[in-house]
Amino acid sequence: MTSLYFVGVCIAMAALHPIVVLAQPGNLPSPPVASAMPQAAVLLDAITTRTSELDVRARTDIFVATPYELLAFQEYDGQYVAFYSAKIVVRDSASRTVLDTTITRRFTEADNRVTRGATGKVDNITRTIRLRPGKYMVEVTCRDQFSKREFTATRTATVIDYTRSYPAIAGLLLVREVEQRGDRYRISPIVGDVIHQPEAPFFVFFETYLDIAPRPLAFTWKIATADGRVFGEGSEPPVTAQTRTFQHFLPLKSNERPASGSYVLTVRAHPVEGGLADTSVTLAAASRTLVVPRSAVSDVMTDLTKAIRQLRYVATQEQIDRIDGATTPAAKRAAFDEFWKTIDPTPTTAKNEAFEEYYQRIAEANNRFKSYAEGWLTDMGMIYILYGQPANIDRFSMQSGMAVRVVWAYGNGISFTFDDNTGFGDFRLRTPVPAGARYQWRR
Repeated sequence: MTSLYFVGVCIAMAALHPIVVLAQPGNLPSPPVASAMPQAAVLLDAITTRTSELDVRARTDIFVATPYELLAFQEYDGQYVAFYSAKIVVRDSASRTVLDTTITRRFTEADNRVTRGATGKVDNITRTIRLRPGKYMVEVTCRDQFSKREFTATRTATVIDYTRSYPAIAGLLLVREVEQRGDRYRISPIVGDVIHQPEAPFFVFFETYLDIAPRPLAFTWKIATADGRVFGEGSEPPVTAQTRTFQHFLPLKSNERPASGSYVLTVRAHPVEGGLADTSVTLAAASRTLVVPRSAVSDVMTDLTKAIRQLRYVATQEQIDRIDGATTPAAKRAAFDEFWKTIDPTPTTAKNEAFEEYYQRIAEANNRFKSYAEGWLTDMGMIYILYGQPANIDRFSMQSGMAVRVVWAYGNGISFTFDDNTGFGDFRLRTPVPAGARYQWRR
């Protein structure tokens, strides 16, 4: 998951001015399955807010976050240099171009691990434009100048006339962290729709526009699928908007990780009578899409008991017994999570690359090496989970004509020999596995 770092970008919004901290994605016997881990991609968001009470044009802040792992850094004078361009195009509903700009970015990093995406770091671009009410298509194309590869992201932006609609809720900005400093906020936005850790607390930030102030208001939120299945909802105690432009944060929380897929977040404003919210009346509402990607986390947590058994290639039997011996499902999950924290290669980020890779290897072993047992329990599955993709594979036919020998070579003198004496793909390991061999994150 993505790390956070400060870039000092300010979004000038009405009475308060939040400081934005942009977040920070030889062949084996059978072809690999699709990765269970979400692949890195350019992240794009477009948030609309009112410009002024007299200007029908809305301020639209376009956020672009490019993960380092998409870029080809080159070493120069002891540093690692990245060089890319981001072409941002905005078109209206009639396909007329209202913005076409290219921003060039060149920067350096000292740590090669960071450039390869080990910390989830991204490069951030913000572009602001004023748009009249209507629907727009926003597109960004990032071109890496060294590798010549291009990465594209698109999204729609709907602009309403905030000068005529009262009350009105502006665009919803997803936020991972919030820190108030006097009359200013330091916030860590989540760029784009993808929520990698929906079970962890996050926030939605928005502005509400009123015709009179002060005025008491109450806010509710709901995250649901298109067919109405709800994965999270909540409400906040009534607050009093002291100004006609009112900024607010709502904490969003799910009790458990939802299934992967697309959801809609809706925020509603309600009147307050006698100090109580009247949720039967909606004064204003705004919505946006949330996407929970398919990942090893969502796949593994469907069967925690099995996931604990599958720790055999990364944990000791004592550690497995301790996790499995927890007295409640919640305690088992907590012990399981705590174990993976101890071998997280990037503990300052939300994403645990070792966890993701380990269970991805198990999924691929199940797909490739299933025999009389599940693939992760076979000899080939075990070696693949422990060591990953071999650098070279040699295949030989034995003198019997039926038996087959396969040798996996990993370099540094490490190789493993498998024999299938049945002709039915039941490959048995003939090379001793080093004592105490465990899966390790090696990148």
